[in-house]
Amino acid sequence: MTRMASTSKSKELKSIAEEASFQLACSMEFTRWMVSLSKAIQLDLEHEDGRNIQGLADLSQYLAEVHLGDVERACKAIDLSLNQSGGDQ
Repeated sequence: MTRMASTSKSKELKSIAEEASFQLACSMEFTRWMVSLSKAIQLDLEHEDGRNIQGLADLSQYLAEVHLGDVERACKAIDLSLNQSGGDQ
């Protein structure tokens, strides 16, 4: 592999790693949201007799489904980028 090709491949792999790191950061933030939402459900049950539980549970399900789709797309895109760069070799 020539030095130029090696540098180009390194930049490409760095870009893929940066995208993976960004996606992990997004997932960490999403997890924080879900923890907060779970605590809100718990507090609603304790202090409001569960009056808002259905709405909070629906919100939780919606956010989880949307996030799952985002994560699946990101994983596929990262895998594709790695395969195209020869990162699986």
